[in-house]
Amino acid sequence: MKRIALIALAAAAVLLFLKSQSAETDAAAGMKTIHGNAMGTSWSLRCKAPKRFHNLVTKTLSRYEQLLSHWQTDSEISRLNAGGIAKPSVELEKLLSHATEFKKHTGGAYDHTLLRQTQAAGFAPPLLTNAHSYDLSGLAKGYVIDQLTQQLHAEGIKDFVIELGGECYASGTQANGSPWPVQIPSPVGGEAFIVHLSNQAIATSGNYHQVASIKDGKITSHLIDPSSGKPNTTPARSVSIIAADCITADAYATAKFINPDLTLPDDYESITLPKIKP
Repeated sequence: MKRIALIALAAAAVLLFLKSQSAETDAAAGMKTIHGNAMGTSWSLRCKAPKRFHNLVTKTLSRYEQLLSHWQTDSEISRLNAGGIAKPSVELEKLLSHATEFKKHTGGAYDHTLLRQTQAAGFAPPLLTNAHSYDLSGLAKGYVIDQLTQQLHAEGIKDFVIELGGECYASGTQANGSPWPVQIPSPVGGEAFIVHLSNQAIATSGNYHQVASIKDGKITSHLIDPSSGKPNTTPARSVSIIAADCITADAYATAKFINPDLTLPDDYESITLPKIKP
């Protein structure tokens, strides 16, 4: 596999960090945060007594890594790409159907069939065969967040924030009844942008985390432009989408990054950083 040195920038990752309440308020409300690592990234859960849900989160993440990771040769999507299975499971087939719909609704700006191009750019392992070229990484984290959200709701938890690699869902409110404040780091350093969410998802797509090269102020990143099949090359920026569910926010964040002129449905919100001053 072609190896590319990843360049560490000042803002090293496209992540969303919670701006917590004061320590006194947190302690009184019993709100705490647990963290972990899975699916090649980090995760966090903030709620009352979160430790009781640690196993639920880790088991769910492990299951979806085995389903969706193209870095694992024995994952279902890797075996499907390699021609090792003739038909995907019901859940993977459903996800591929969702991906096809997102591709259609974004005019191809979101494209889940570019694994060969991603591999050629050095951001994915080599394909074992040429059976398929599916890559669901543009919506996988959002989908997993939605599944975890459903499970936490089923456990009777109303107020929480669950985050995986920067994609998150903010359920209910903080202990004081106000929406959850979420920070979006600036791609060029400096002050973060803060949004306030309640029963909403947010996902961010940016070109300053997985970087192949920087030349004349433009970054060649892991994001593939479907129109050319080549890595996107632009100055450092990020696009965040706020939507009702995280899989939608995730897919549209990728699409809006690739095509800034993409028209979003009325109930979606788009935030592009850095902000351009008039």
